[in-house]
Amino acid sequence: MAAYPNATISGGFGVNQGSFNGGPYAATDALTISYNGSTWTYDFEPFRGPANKDECKDGGWRGLSDASGQPFKNQGQCVSDANRRSRG
Repeated sequence: MAAYPNATISGGFGVNQGSFNGGPYAATDALTISYNGSTWTYDFEPFRGPANKDECKDGGWRGLSDASGQPFKNQGQCVSDANRRSRG
């Protein structure tokens, strides 16, 4: 960076489930990118699920869904899903 302080990096990344594969429906979970000691994790699931059990508290479970898009019926169901996600 010292040699080129105004340099920029452009580009991108993509997820491919195979060429000419129009039938399956897929989601990408926990894509992690690390650079220079910082880490970012992206989750491209089509539905917002709990990142941790605390997101289920105080009615937060009402705005979240499981990976198939089904809304949670109660806080306990949301917490179970959050625990499953954290185990990877």
